[in-house]
Amino acid sequence: MPMVDPLPEPTQKYFDICTDKLGMIPNVLQAYAFDIDKLNTFAALYNDLMLADSGLSKLEREMIAVVVSSINKCFYCLAAHGAAVRELSGDPILGEILVMNYRAADLDKRQKAILDFSAKLTEN
Repeated sequence: MPMVDPLPEPTQKYFDICTDKLGMIPNVLQAYAFDIDKLNTFAALYNDLMLADSGLSKLEREMIAVVVSSINKCFYCLAAHGAAVRELSGDPILGEILVMNYRAADLDKRQKAILDFSAKLTEN
């Protein structure tokens, strides 16, 4: 389905921010852009999970996203969040290890506990 054209001003501003920060508008956002209410709901959930104050760092949140995406076999999310892990950690291998088997990654106790808990929630 095509995006709403023209986009409402707040949506266009959000897409402009994405383009400025990422160099593109992620496909998942474009996919929701046929229904602005759905797009806004998705963006609000994503922003709350990934950006709001929580006691988790951006890297920890992205690591969780990789582990959950791996369990759920969501290849789109694996690619996006794996790239974020590589960028945030400065480790070109970490994202790949998390995709294959996070238990094999060189993690500190906190990271291991966070990912074990996230995996348990996702699997059960």
